[in-house]
Amino acid sequence: MHLPKIGFLLKNSLKFSIKQGIFFRGFKLVLEFNEILNLLKAGKYLVTLHAKQRMASRKISHADIKNCGATGSVIESEGKIKVTGLDCDSEELRIICVYEDGIIIITVF
Repeated sequence: MHLPKIGFLLKNSLKFSIKQGIFFRGFKLVLEFNEILNLLKAGKYLVTLHAKQRMASRKISHADIKNCGATGSVIESEGKIKVTGLDCDSEELRIICVYEDGIIIITVF
């Protein structure tokens, strides 16, 4: 029985997973993009002190973050997750977060 090399499996798995909206962190499957949006929409996230300060200064509420999860799309880059959607006033809202045992919001704008 011929088994493909590990590099081949990882390379092909990564290509397949990106097409399916899934990203890797250190070759470990972390989370589907739709699940990230669902967690934001459900209010299941933590907010860093920096993000809380930005939310206050930019008048962004938790309702805005939930709406962004309901209307948004996700891009993963350099280990961070960028969600772009609409706030409650239908204006563009961007959320930068990471996934470490749950969603942690780093900043909003």
